[in-house]
Amino acid sequence: METSKIFCLVVGFFSLSLVGCSNKQPVHSPPVVINSIYESFSPETTVELSEEPHLDEYILYALRNSNDLKAAFNLYQAAREKAPQASALPEPRLSYGYYINSIETRVGPMQHRVGLSQPIPWFGKLSLKEEIADFEATAAYYAFLTRKNKLVSDVVKAFFELAYLQEAKTITDTNLELLKRWEQVLAGRYRSHSGTQADLIKVQVELGKLEDKLKELQDLEYPLKAHFNSLLNRPVNSKAVVMNALDSNLDKSTNSFASSSRESLKQMLEEQNPELKLLAALAEAREKGIELAKKDFYPDFSVGADYTFIGEREQAGSESGDDGLAAMFSITLPINFSKYRASLRESEFRNRAAKESLASRKFQLTSILARNIFDISDSKRRINLFKNTLVPKAEESLESTYTAFEAGEASFLDLLDTERELLDFQLMLSRAQADLFINTSALRSLVGDYNEMKTDFKGK
Repeated sequence: METSKIFCLVVGFFSLSLVGCSNKQPVHSPPVVINSIYESFSPETTVELSEEPHLDEYILYALRNSNDLKAAFNLYQAAREKAPQASALPEPRLSYGYYINSIETRVGPMQHRVGLSQPIPWFGKLSLKEEIADFEATAAYYAFLTRKNKLVSDVVKAFFELAYLQEAKTITDTNLELLKRWEQVLAGRYRSHSGTQADLIKVQVELGKLEDKLKELQDLEYPLKAHFNSLLNRPVNSKAVVMNALDSNLDKSTNSFASSSRESLKQMLEEQNPELKLLAALAEAREKGIELAKKDFYPDFSVGADYTFIGEREQAGSESGDDGLAAMFSITLPINFSKYRASLRESEFRNRAAKESLASRKFQLTSILARNIFDISDSKRRINLFKNTLVPKAEESLESTYTAFEAGEASFLDLLDTERELLDFQLMLSRAQADLFINTSALRSLVGDYNEMKTDFKGK
């Protein structure tokens, strides 16, 4: 029949229209700048550390093996899949009706009917939902970057805490050996009646204190290594090599970065900090949420077609008519205004909350930045003080005091105080060096300098 052909054309055109709508490109595409980290999360990718790994190797190993980072990455990937869902039209509806008691018409009885309809939201609703999904995907991306930057900073901190511990053990052990030699000298003097028992007891007491300090440092090594290895996602008792890490200088780019002006660092914080970008993306999503809530006051549409099958007439000698085809159009009636007003107010409150959270976090991070800048400056000051003044002077003082002690011009207590002072200065210097590396890394993480970190593995 002619109407059957028309119906097939309508259905075919309708189907093609739906396919075209479902392939709509997203309005906003979330940034994709994670370089080779994407590929590194595949199960086939493996990274092996060299025999004496550098810090960069440890960082890359952590980035490629962290379960926490993989979880954040997968959440980001999941968020990217929301936009195609949000921008798609609702599913079309296919209906079928069978007339139990057929309705007799002039041209024959109505036997059954088939209907096809497509709900269509009010103009702009789908694009707004897509934009909201895109902004939420962008927020998930910056959540991933926030975790990534924190992981890098945590690895650097754990690495240099181990390096400081190793240096502290070396310094303490060196001083312990020095005291043991002094003990032998004083014991010989005591036996020859040229020294006092009091001096011998003092050095033995100091030896006991240093041995206890060294034992404490040795016991601390296991939990520090366990924490470091947990960041690398490997067994807690794995070997961790941090040979002479405090002796290395800050590389040129990092040193230049640590010397940047306060204003330039503040600008970098505002422009690059992933946590602020995350909150900004959520604020944009909430802004679009207000626009979407306003669209709820308008009706949605539905268009479609009904095809009715007409049977043969029972009356002899008469011709049966053609099947029936009807175009359908309907709209929803948004009459529950109190519901839509409540939804709009909810969206406005969520938008305000997002903006307040962004402003609050910006002030907090600016405060953290100021403290971080001070910590770096303070670390540099302490390094300069101890390295160029106090430690050399203490070494000279120890040498001259020992010479005076051997000549009988200084007491052993003076010698002991000088040695203890040198030990304290050496430990303070090592602590300041470790703090400089740790604080510089924290600053780089804070201002987003790790956002674009290269992840190509190059063993050294």
